[in-house]
Amino acid sequence: WGPFEKNDQAAAGWMKLAAEQEIQEARAQYAKMLSSGHGTAVDKAKAEVLLEKASASNDPQALMMLGLEKLSQDRRAESIALLSRAADYGDEHILSVLSVLYGWGTAPVGNESAKMTEVRRYAQREDADAQLMLGLFYAEGWGTPYSIEESQTWYSTAISHGNRDAILPLLLLQAEAGQVKDADRLLAGAMKQKAFGFLHEKEML
Repeated sequence: WGPFEKNDQAAAGWMKLAAEQEIQEARAQYAKMLSSGHGTAVDKAKAEVLLEKASASNDPQALMMLGLEKLSQDRRAESIALLSRAADYGDEHILSVLSVLYGWGTAPVGNESAKMTEVRRYAQREDADAQLMLGLFYAEGWGTPYSIEESQTWYSTAISHGNRDAILPLLLLQAEAGQVKDADRLLAGAMKQKAFGFLHEKEML
């Protein structure tokens, strides 16, 4: 083994020891090592057991990891429940995943409006990803009444906070609404900022 492989193995050994001593943070970290084979043999079954234990203590990282693992197994109801708890206990980044799941229509209908409110709460804290997803929710009528005006507002807000992923959906909405001048201005600005990398790559060919 090279020196890095030896260090990885040592790290896994110490993390395993900490997990066995029921140190909550170590359980999630060692589960990640077991899932990826980082410094130890791959053992997804053992990783899931560790994540279940850590999730019982509402460890946000464990809840997120276990939720994503359930999603990979197409166990969407379990995944949504775990990811919702991860968001409730402080993992704000998981909101974008939850937004997509609710958009798929896999979340319980009775809770969709509540989750919409949750996404809006983060959007109002200037989270550009949540702002993008809020625009999508309004554009598609997911968990809220369909509203082109609200959708455009939130896409524009996301762009103002640096989220370039909101440019294309806003352009499409403006085109559909016949807002040609607005769309032209937005497109010109995006081209100037090289927001659409694939267009500039084509120009270089």
